[in-house]
Amino acid sequence: MLNSIKFVDEVIEENCLFDDALTNLCNIAIEKSVDIFVLGTDYQDSLSSMRDYDRLSKLVKIVFLERTESISTSKIKQDLEKE
Repeated sequence: MLNSIKFVDEVIEENCLFDDALTNLCNIAIEKSVDIFVLGTDYQDSLSSMRDYDRLSKLVKIVFLERTESISTSKIKQDLEKE
């Protein structure tokens, strides 16, 4: 879905355990020359308190988006699978 947005060059799915997530995101940012990471606000407090947050924020712009209550990505995926 995100790949279809014309401003998105690549979508990188991050599946690490949460404790390793920031270190992994830093490595991805360097390897892939990432400009922006977009994450949900549900990660904002927990990420900003982790040890590699400052390092990551110097490598890339981090944007936190609010959840849109009326939109469910899980539901959209289920509907697309039915088609």
